[in-house]
Amino acid sequence: MDPKRRARLILIVGVLLALLTFGATFVVVQGAQGAAAPAAPPTVNVIVAARDLPARTAITAADLKVAKMEQAYVPPKAVKDPKEVIGKILIQPVYVGEPIITETFAPTSRAFTVFPPGVAVEPGSPAYRIMTISVPDNNAVGGILVPGDNVDIMYVFQFDPCAKLQIGNGTTPGTQCSTGTQTTTGGTTGTTSSQGSSTTPQSPITSDTVAKIILGPVQILARNAAVYTIRVDAALAERLAYIQAAGGSLQLLLRAPTDDRAVNTTGATFSSVYTQFKFPIPERVKPLPTP
Repeated sequence: MDPKRRARLILIVGVLLALLTFGATFVVVQGAQGAAAPAAPPTVNVIVAARDLPARTAITAADLKVAKMEQAYVPPKAVKDPKEVIGKILIQPVYVGEPIITETFAPTSRAFTVFPPGVAVEPGSPAYRIMTISVPDNNAVGGILVPGDNVDIMYVFQFDPCAKLQIGNGTTPGTQCSTGTQTTTGGTTGTTSSQGSSTTPQSPITSDTVAKIILGPVQILARNAAVYTIRVDAALAERLAYIQAAGGSLQLLLRAPTDDRAVNTTGATFSSVYTQFKFPIPERVKPLPTP
C-alpha cells in the first residue's frame, strides 16, 4: 500500500476514534450529572393573605390570593379553598403572604367585628365599641339568649330625689325633701308650727322604683355564662358602665328577629302603674274597740 494512502487512512481512523471517545465521554458525564441533580420538591397551592389583615377582620375575596408552597413547609391546617374562609372573622392578625389556617378564625359563637359588617371606618362614622354587660339568667329570658338575638335593655333602680335633685328653693341636695309639709318661719325652713309659720307644699317628686327600657334593639354578639358582648358607640358605653356601677339591675328583653322598631316607652313608676292597674290605696283605720 502506498505510504501516503496508509498515513491518510490512519489519520481518518484516529479522528473517528477520537470522536467516538468524546461522544462516549459526553454521554457518561451527562448521565452522571442527571443522576446527581435532586428532583424538584413537590408543591401545593395554599391560600395566603393578599395584605396585612388585623384581628377582627371579616375576610373577603380581595383579602386572599393563591400561592405555591413546598409541601413539606405547608402548615397542617392551611386553607386551600378560599370558599372555606370568606366571611369568617379573624381572631389574630395575619400578615401579607402568610398562609391562612383554620385556627386563626373565631368560632361561630364569637365571630363579630367592631364595626357592623359592611360599615367602613370613616371620619363621620359612629365611634363603635365592643363592651360586655353582666345580666343573670333570671333577668335574661331565663338564660336562653344566644349570639345573634336582638334584645332591649331595661334598667330598674331605686330613685331617691333627695340624694340626686335640688328641689324647691333649696340650693343643696336634700332641701325641702323631708317627709311631710314644709314650713317657713322667719326665713328658716322647718316643720309646721302653731304660730308665725307659713306652709309650702311638698315637692311632687318622691322616692320610688323606676323601670325604663333604655336601649334597643341591640344584637348579642357573644355570650359567656351571664356576660353578654354587645356593640355600642363610645358615649353610650360610658352611660351603660355608669348605670351598672350605680346599682339597680339590668334586664334583657328578647325581640322578634325582624323587629327593628325604636322603643318609645315612657318608663314605669308607681304613678303610671297605679293609673294603669287601678290599685286600691290602703287607708289608716282605727283599731276595733276591745270588748
